[in-house]
Amino acid sequence: MECKLKDKCKRAKSCSPPCYPFAVLYGNKGDGGYWNTKNTPKKYTELLLKDLPIEKDNPDTYKVVCKYVRNVLEYVREQSTGLYLFSIPNANNRLGTGTGKTTTACIILNEYLLARVVDMLQKRELVDNIAYFVRLSEFQNKYNEQFRGSVDTQHMASDKYYAMKKRMKDAELLAIDDIAIRDCTEAFKNEIYDIVDYRANEELTTIFTSNIPLSGLAEILGERTASRIEGMTVPAGFRGVDHRKRGLL
Repeated sequence: MECKLKDKCKRAKSCSPPCYPFAVLYGNKGDGGYWNTKNTPKKYTELLLKDLPIEKDNPDTYKVVCKYVRNVLEYVREQSTGLYLFSIPNANNRLGTGTGKTTTACIILNEYLLARVVDMLQKRELVDNIAYFVRLSEFQNKYNEQFRGSVDTQHMASDKYYAMKKRMKDAELLAIDDIAIRDCTEAFKNEIYDIVDYRANEELTTIFTSNIPLSGLAEILGERTASRIEGMTVPAGFRGVDHRKRGLL
């Protein structure tokens, strides 16, 4: 496999994995490390800034993302500046889907992870839970599984749910995909608020993607959560056709 650190490593030309930086990023066998535990979907797991496909349809947002990535350690670690990537519907794409929001979130996450690993290697220190990607529907399904099946099944589901929730709360950079995509119970809304409020208070950076603008978030998740998200992010709109129908995004 091609090491993502090859352009950043002075020994890349003479390297023979698994060297120590490779093992940190990928694990000794290439199937572990930070890179394989960030939870990005396979479709997006290898994408970097050079692969960002939004420049034509969204030139202004493209510039914002490029600036963010080029200063990603500062925005995430020092300024705690998150992003709210939302759809701008049009007559040909009424839901605003497939415009590159998830692709963009994953690229930022991947770029941050690489920059942070290099930063840690230079400082000779390693920390847990650098970057984590979660589809909110997946998290909601994990929540619901706690209340189904046998007692043992529910206990196992609960353990998995709370492990996932802890990673979401503590990750240096968290990407939550498709927030407010479907209705949820008041109890689950409180779970979302708990995560968002914790991250806001701890000044941890979060990237959200959604098909609705910030102004419509309160209707689905409540005023408290919407207010927190608005206060911890910079909005960036995405317009254009649904590229998923053409298999591009």
